[in-house]
Amino acid sequence: MPDRHPRARVEARAGRSRGDGVQGDAPAEDFVPAPFEHWRNGRLRVEPLVAYYEFGDINRAVEDSLSVRTVKAVLRIGPTELIMPR
Repeated sequence: MPDRHPRARVEARAGRSRGDGVQGDAPAEDFVPAPFEHWRNGRLRVEPLVAYYEFGDINRAVEDSLSVRTVKAVLRIGPTELIMPR
């Protein structure tokens, strides 16, 4: 069976490591609360990043996501008036 990750093996032999992460070396107890505090104080607006679409507009939601017109496309399926009033 061929080695599926030869580069990872080479890096491991060279004494290197590779890891994916969002916060780098920042401790979670420091990093995670910070964005919430900024949001609470009005310094981080997340509302413009989210767009809501009716299920019939699913193609537009995908297009907007791919073109980065929105960061988070939320599809509404079924009656939403009781769940999220506009």
